[in-house]
Amino acid sequence: MRSHGVLGALAWSIGLWASLGPGLGGCSNKVKLCDSCDDGVACTTDICDAATGGCRHFADHAQCEAGQLCDAASGCAAGAPCKAAADCDDHAFCNGAEMCDAGRCHAGAAPKCDDALACTSDVCDAAKNACASIPNHDACAFGQMCDAKKGCVAAAKCGAPSDCDDALSCNGAEQCNGGKCVAGTAVSCDDKVACTVDVCQEPGAACAHLPNDGLCPANNHCDIKLGCKPACTADADCSDGNVCNGKEKCLSGACKSAPALACLPYETCNPTNGCSATRYSLAYDGVNDALFTSYPGATLAAFTIEAWAKDTKGVGYRAIVQTSLGNTGDRALYIYPNGEIGMYPCPTDGVAFPLNTWTHVAASFDGNMVSYYRNGTLVKQVATNNCTAIPTFELLRIGALDQNDGERWKGNIDEVRVWSVARSDVEIGANWQKTLTGSENGLLAYYPLDAGAGDIAYDYAPLGYHGQLGTAVGPDASDPTWSGDKAF
Repeated sequence: MRSHGVLGALAWSIGLWASLGPGLGGCSNKVKLCDSCDDGVACTTDICDAATGGCRHFADHAQCEAGQLCDAASGCAAGAPCKAAADCDDHAFCNGAEMCDAGRCHAGAAPKCDDALACTSDVCDAAKNACASIPNHDACAFGQMCDAKKGCVAAAKCGAPSDCDDALSCNGAEQCNGGKCVAGTAVSCDDKVACTVDVCQEPGAACAHLPNDGLCPANNHCDIKLGCKPACTADADCSDGNVCNGKEKCLSGACKSAPALACLPYETCNPTNGCSATRYSLAYDGVNDALFTSYPGATLAAFTIEAWAKDTKGVGYRAIVQTSLGNTGDRALYIYPNGEIGMYPCPTDGVAFPLNTWTHVAASFDGNMVSYYRNGTLVKQVATNNCTAIPTFELLRIGALDQNDGERWKGNIDEVRVWSVARSDVEIGANWQKTLTGSENGLLAYYPLDAGAGDIAYDYAPLGYHGQLGTAVGPDASDPTWSGDKAF
């Protein structure tokens, strides 16, 4: 008896019993074989069907851990909920009868096909739901033949080769020699590829070559023509075409997955382009529009305030971002009447702010000096005793100064950020045209202003203090409006 195991059993099952049809004739090139049948599912047996040249995949529960079953599409998984064994039946005889135990499906024992005869190859016939014993005359002594029920027996008497024919092609053409039947020469299907399992299929003795990755070194797979090959040689070999689940890498011949893209809550991920969202800004009327929120009072010994702004007013004080209550202790990012940006009460940056043009502005305070930036570039540093820590960071207004309508913003504001650290030239220069993840070190408040509807401006910094448009919940005359005129 020669047992082929699960792989051999399925190969013989498909080869011998799947109605391949006549006329395939020997191990010829009339049968188009598959290049590779590996489906990437570890618990399936993958074979190349010599009849069609196509791949077939069979679930093998024995490859999974206890309490798991093999799904031919997704691999090993916990058995599905069940009430009876019928709920678990996968209609595959050769992997055993599935059972329902404690409300979960469990694998059954595969049928034992050993007939105890030394000269037969014992396989499980998936098509007929039965065991099959294939005679192998080579296992018998000279002058004997293999009988599928009795084992090696004296060769029958004969007058012609037709008296000896067992209707099988793979074990060779039987001959009549001296009145006794003798075995023929078995067909050899050896393709000289070390990692393939070579089988001869009935009827017609068609050869099939089944890739077996288990015969290759780690991080290699079996190609039925070229033998063992690394799973990859470059990152492109690993790409699944979906950037959302991370960019796959080829490391030491194996494909490794990468962390999935971390999109912001208002973003969606496109498999080709990654994270994206319909971008908006807030448009202010310069009369009474405002956005505000409260924070727990805190002293900021160092800080950075930045925003994108488009000024259409051009006169007077224009408040972009203000911190704290009232006019004492606040640090407000302004356009002053002279048209320059300043961090109140510090001197201005000395550069006229353009009208009707999106401009990124930032002011960073490290405890001794204020650094001003335009579009990611440092334009001026100011050292003065008037520039101090924020004593009480308890309120944030965007587009307005508390209790002073004359300093309301007219135009658009976008991408407002407040940090509890002094951002460096490099950090500001690298991120002024990028959205953030919300998890950056020192990020205290982050308003991308991309909701596009409603009267809430969402804060994507860890504290999550969302802002209120206008002066009350719900629409009111003080609400700035959502605008498709975005900063970038």
